[in-house]
Amino acid sequence: MTKEKTSHLNVYENVKEELKFLTNSEIRVRILECLSDLPLAMKNLFNNTNLSYSAISNNIHRLEEEGYVNYNMVNFI
Repeated sequence: MTKEKTSHLNVYENVKEELKFLTNSEIRVRILECLSDLPLAMKNLFNNTNLSYSAISNNIHRLEEEGYVNYNMVNFI
């Protein structure tokens, strides 16, 4: 296998894993959907999604670890 094909396969696998991470959780999708328009505080995410605080907290921190959201001391963006 050529170096170029190996590189393309690595990119494919990375994208596949990222999509799997995001789509395996309806909660993550709903959080990202809420944050797509504007930054929100945890309380606003709670009010906008009707999800439990613990579900939001666990998933928002996973999204933050993976680099999908950032926390700016007030809101998640």
